[in-house]
Amino acid sequence: MRVAGWRYLRRYGKSVWMTRIFPRLLLGLLTPMAATGGQHVLSVHVFNLSKVREAEVKRAVVVTSKVFDAAGVQLEWHHHDGGLSLRALDQWSVDGERIDRGVMIWLLGKDVSKRVSWKKTVGSAFEGEPGGQRNEAAIFYDRVVEGARLAQSSRSAILGYLMAHEIGHLLLGPNAHQPFGLMRETWEISELRSAERGDLHFFEGQAAKIRADVARRVGNGGR
Repeated sequence: MRVAGWRYLRRYGKSVWMTRIFPRLLLGLLTPMAATGGQHVLSVHVFNLSKVREAEVKRAVVVTSKVFDAAGVQLEWHHHDGGLSLRALDQWSVDGERIDRGVMIWLLGKDVSKRVSWKKTVGSAFEGEPGGQRNEAAIFYDRVVEGARLAQSSRSAILGYLMAHEIGHLLLGPNAHQPFGLMRETWEISELRSAERGDLHFFEGQAAKIRADVARRVGNGGR
């Protein structure tokens, strides 16, 4: 399982954290993305296992939707609370038809994040089955809270951009990082504050690949 998310690293001698993602940078077209006319539709299923407040999730969803609207993709949201059984969660995970070729975001709590091997990872986009597509990502919400506190930014803004970043990995495939912007490999305090200002977005080259992948999913019978 490949990790593709941010990490917080303590700077020795300072009470400051920065974030980092594992894979190499991928240079690409860096022209800011302009809104397009026609839009594709992608279903996003959010499993709120960390029991983030509904109002906060809704604010984060607005942030994520704006990023994808600008890239020419409309997100169709489906919310699931933390009351699902493990058996139900497993069924959702393995049954691709249940998500209509869309993507799943798991909001996980501290009880899970403290046990993972990548101790400071905030978000992870997972590899699909051999020959299959990537459609699952996880976000460790307790680390979102810590990043927001250190950057003095709102949790909903950071969560919204993190969801956009991880969905971006699912649609763009491996090695999707850029030197700066939403898909930057290393996130420092300045990027977290850019999230608060709404300054992060996909670039034209990334957006074109995202639209192509969504169109392929739709063509395979999903939305």
